[in-house]
Amino acid sequence: MKSYFILSFKKKLPLFIIIFALLFITAVISINSTSFVRTYYLSPASNEWFSFYHVSTNSLGLIIALFSLIVFLPFFGMNYRYSLSKSDTFRQVAIKDKKIRIVEHLELLITILIAFTICYAIFVIGLFLKQSTTVLPQNTLNNKYELIELNYGYFGLQYLLIIALAILQYFISYLFISRSNNFLNSLIILGLGEIFLLTIIPSLLSLFKGAGISLTIHSASISFPIMISYSLFESLIIGGTPYQIFFDSNEYAYVVCNIGAVLAFILFIGFGALGIVSFILEKDPSSEWAGKPTSNKPHQEIIFHAGALALGTLIVQSIGSMNPSFSYPFFFVTYISLYYTFYGLLNRNFKLGKKKIIILCSCIGFVILMIFIPMIRDTIISVIEGNMERPIEQ
Repeated sequence: MKSYFILSFKKKLPLFIIIFALLFITAVISINSTSFVRTYYLSPASNEWFSFYHVSTNSLGLIIALFSLIVFLPFFGMNYRYSLSKSDTFRQVAIKDKKIRIVEHLELLITILIAFTICYAIFVIGLFLKQSTTVLPQNTLNNKYELIELNYGYFGLQYLLIIALAILQYFISYLFISRSNNFLNSLIILGLGEIFLLTIIPSLLSLFKGAGISLTIHSASISFPIMISYSLFESLIIGGTPYQIFFDSNEYAYVVCNIGAVLAFILFIGFGALGIVSFILEKDPSSEWAGKPTSNKPHQEIIFHAGALALGTLIVQSIGSMNPSFSYPFFFVTYISLYYTFYGLLNRNFKLGKKKIIILCSCIGFVILMIFIPMIRDTIISVIEGNMERPIEQ
C-alpha cells in the first residue's frame, strides 16, 4: 500500500505543483492589493470628513481560488472509473478497491489543504509585515490619513472554518462526480448537482412575496462556503464587530432571508455528510460499467432532472418581474433546447425512448406550471388582506 501511495503521488506531482503555484500567486496578489491607509477628505459644503476607501483584507481571492480548485479536484481521483482497461488493472492488484479509492482521494484532499495552509500563512504574515512597514502620508488641510490595524487572531478562526467547509465541498463534488462512469457524464452531473444546490433555496424563497431572490448567501453550492468564510470574518478582522447576514427594514423579508440562510447551511452540511458516507461505505461499480454513459443506479438521472427543475423554476420566478410576453417564450425555447441537448448527451442518444420522453415532458410541464404559482399566491394574499381590512358588520 505504501508503494502504491508513493507511485500515485509521483504521478500527480505536476498537478500538485500547479495547485500550489496558483494559490501562492493568488496570495501574493492579494497582499499587494491590500492597502492599510484610509484617506479622509474634507467636504467644503458640509465641512465634514468623509472616507471613500472600502477596507478589505482581500482574502476573498484566496478563498475563491481554493474552492474553485477543490470543486473539480475529485476528477483526478476517478480515472480508474472511466476506462475499462484501467478499471480491470486496478482490480487485479493486491489491494482492495475501497482502499484504492480512499488513497486516491485523500491524497488529493490532504495535498490541496496543505498547499492552502502554506499559502494562507504566507498571506497573513505578508499582511502583517506590510502593515508594520506602512508609513502614513503627511496630513494636509483637506486630507488626513489613518493606519488600519487588523485583528489577526480572527484569521485563525477563519482558517479553521475554511478548512472544514473545503472538506465538505470536496465530498459534495465527489458525491456528484461518482454517480457517473465516464468523464462527460460526471461533468454534466457535477454541474447540474451544483446548480441544484445553488438554486433550490432561492427557488423556494421566491415563492414568498417580498422575499427577493439571492444567489449568494442563500445558496448551498460553492458560493455558500465562499461567502460565509469571507463575510463572517471580514468585519471581525477589520473592525472587531460581528457580521450580520441580513439588514432589512422589512421584518417579513428579514425573517425569510435568515431562514433561507439556515436552510442553506443545513443543506450544505447534509450533502457534505452524505458525500463522506458514500465515500466510506459505497462500493465501486463493477468494471463492466467503466466508461459507459448508463449506470445500474438511478442517481445520475435524479440529479440531472433535479438540477434542471430547480434552475428552471428560479428563472421562471425571476421573469415574473420583467416582461413576461417576450421573456417567457424566449426562455422556454432556450430551456427546452438545452434540456434536450444535455439529456441526449447524458445518454449518448438523442433518440429518446418513451419513458425518457415522458420524464422530460413532465419536468418541462412542471416548470411551465410554476408560471402560475405567483399569480395564485398573490390572489390568495389579496383575498386574505381584503377580508382582514373589511369592517365587521354590527
